[in-house]
Amino acid sequence: MSVFDLPRLHFGGTATTHLPTGARSGLVDLATNTALTDDGQPFPAHRPPGEYHDHLDRLGPRFDSSGRPAPDGPFSAAKGEDFAGNGHFSVDARITGVEVRAGDVDTADPVVGRGVDMWGHYNEYLATTVNRARVFDVDPSSDWTTTLMVGQFCFGRDGRSHDVGYMATGGVRGFHPPRWHNARHVRDVGGHWLAERLRRSVVHQFAVTEQDELTWLDEAAASPAVRHLRAAAAAEGAGGLVVQFALSHLAAPLAPDRPGRWRLRGTIAPWRPHEPRTYPAGRLLVPERHAPGRTPVSCTTSPSS
Repeated sequence: MSVFDLPRLHFGGTATTHLPTGARSGLVDLATNTALTDDGQPFPAHRPPGEYHDHLDRLGPRFDSSGRPAPDGPFSAAKGEDFAGNGHFSVDARITGVEVRAGDVDTADPVVGRGVDMWGHYNEYLATTVNRARVFDVDPSSDWTTTLMVGQFCFGRDGRSHDVGYMATGGVRGFHPPRWHNARHVRDVGGHWLAERLRRSVVHQFAVTEQDELTWLDEAAASPAVRHLRAAAAAEGAGGLVVQFALSHLAAPLAPDRPGRWRLRGTIAPWRPHEPRTYPAGRLLVPERHAPGRTPVSCTTSPSS
C-alpha cells in the first residue's frame, strides 16, 4: 500500500460494478464488434437478440446459485454473470475513522459517518454530475485489466447533499487501472464457477488536484480532521488529495444479469505532485540481485515507478 502523509480519512462500504461480461465469453469478435455462435460464425444481425440469448443459454455448463452444476440452472458460462451490464460503477460508502497521528484512529470526529461519493464526469448539456463513474475491460480476455474512470470525487455529505452538503469536491482526470492484484485474498470460496474472481482483491488509486478544481466547502469547518487535511493539501509541496481504495470479497451472484457487489475500503490523504496519480507511492519489495544458480536470501527495496 502507499505510504500516505497525515492526516488520513479512512472510508468503507460497498462498490457496485455493472461490468458487461458478454465480451469475456470468447464469442465476440472485438475487431469487428460481431457476436459469434459456438462454431465461430457471425450471428445474423437481422435476427432478434433474444434468439442469440437463447443460443448462449444452451451453451456450456450451467450452475446454480451455490456454484454447483445444474442442468436446468439459470446461469450460462457463455453469458457470464452480468451479460447486460451497462458499464456503471458506484459506491455506497462512509468515512469510518480519521488518523491525525500515525496509528491513532479517531472515530469521534464529526466527519465519521459522512458520505463518500464517486460520480461520473460533469455533463455540460444537463448541468449535472448525476451520471455514474465507469468500469470497463481494456482486454476482455484478461481479469487483470478491469479499469475504472471516475469523474468527480466528493465527501462529507450527511444524508442527501442538499440536506447537509459536501465538505470537499473535485474533478478526477484519466483512467484508474487496477494495481496490487491479490489472487488469493479470500481463501474459502469452495468450487464456485466464479472462484477465481471471488478470491481476488485489487487496489485502485486516483488524485484530486488543485488544477482539477478541488474545492473545500463551508461544511469542512465542522471537522477538525478535515480542517487539518485541507491545510495539508494546500501546504507548499502538496497538490491536492490522493484517494486509494481496495475492492474485495465479491458477492456470488444469485441470479443472472446481476451487478458485482464488492467490499470497499479506502483512504483519503494529501497528495504531492511528484507522486504517481494511479500507482501507489512508496517502496516495493523486489528480489535481491544474485548470480545465476544462487538462491537469494533477502530482499531489498526499490522506488515504485
